[in-house]
Amino acid sequence: MATVTGLTAERMLAIEAQSIVDGNVDAEGNLFLIRYDGQTIAAGTVIGPNAASKAYVDDITKGGTQDLKVKSLKITATNDVSATSTSPPFQIGDDSGANMVIDGNEIVPRNNGVGKKLYLEYGANSSTSAYTPTDPGDFSTKGYADANLASAKTYADSKVASAIASTELGTGVNLNTIVTPGVYTQGSTAEAVAGTNYPSSATQGVVAGLLEVFVASSTMMWQRYTPYGQYGDRVYIRGYYSGTWQPWKTLYTADIWDTGWITSGLSFGVASGYAIESYQLRKVGSQVKGQVNVTYSGTTLTTDAGGNLADKNNVLTMPSGWRNTSKAWALINIWVSGLPNWVGRAYNDGTGTIDLVAGSSTGQSLTSGTVLRFVIDYFID
Repeated sequence: MATVTGLTAERMLAIEAQSIVDGNVDAEGNLFLIRYDGQTIAAGTVIGPNAASKAYVDDITKGGTQDLKVKSLKITATNDVSATSTSPPFQIGDDSGANMVIDGNEIVPRNNGVGKKLYLEYGANSSTSAYTPTDPGDFSTKGYADANLASAKTYADSKVASAIASTELGTGVNLNTIVTPGVYTQGSTAEAVAGTNYPSSATQGVVAGLLEVFVASSTMMWQRYTPYGQYGDRVYIRGYYSGTWQPWKTLYTADIWDTGWITSGLSFGVASGYAIESYQLRKVGSQVKGQVNVTYSGTTLTTDAGGNLADKNNVLTMPSGWRNTSKAWALINIWVSGLPNWVGRAYNDGTGTIDLVAGSSTGQSLTSGTVLRFVIDYFID
């Protein structure tokens, strides 16, 4: 009989405690072994290429019908794609039909080796035709935009034109009612005069011009009115707040408005027996200067003991826009050959007329054919 030696009772108990008596596999496929003494041993994953998983892999890698579902997908291939490339990093569709290939910075739609348009569905649009943008916020492909630059420019031009277009005010308009922001034109002085609440001045009156309306809210807004042409040496502004339009205020542009010397095109008024021979006038801001030559063709007039003429009033009326009407009067030198003491005076009577006032000498005569040179230098309002 053989005799077993070396195993004591204590050693036998230790071996028994470490014996595997049970085990289980969790939901992730990890195997856990259970010893006789109750301790657990993690034995690693036990899920391998069984028949079901192998069939799945074979299906998705060989053009089958299974869906590939992954949490994330990273493609590291750097192949460049084109209409004819055969090894794209990513491809949707068969080579022989419609497909789309993608690389790191390109998306190329194609059909059997021929490049095609890329269609981007917009909102509820489900048609197969290319989407036509109708608003600047819409999008299109670069190719579509390049092919339609002309129409895109026309669209942009129309938007700009509508943004800066002006509206004609017409006749008899009350400017208090123009409260929509925008630019308005008044092309007729007569139509402006027929309206109400236009800006006006003693020298200009109401004239045609350009109205701009700025609106912050229904209770706060502003209007700016710029007279046309020769009257543009000033701009009028006023504000509206909580139901009330304030009076028009005048902003002068005397530092920049200069008519230059004018020798024709102005309309003067003259008394009977007088005629305009020539003139040279210039307006810089609100200052008028120059000279007007007037020929007398009436009967001889002689100054009385006070140095005055019997017929001296309203000899010359300055053109509209050139009249001194804001001052009580302004002296104007009048030079006559042989009669050195004649002077003129412009009265504030609203008409801009110039009267003749003689010097202190008596017995001076104004005969037919005499040319009176009115030397102009005064300020208008």
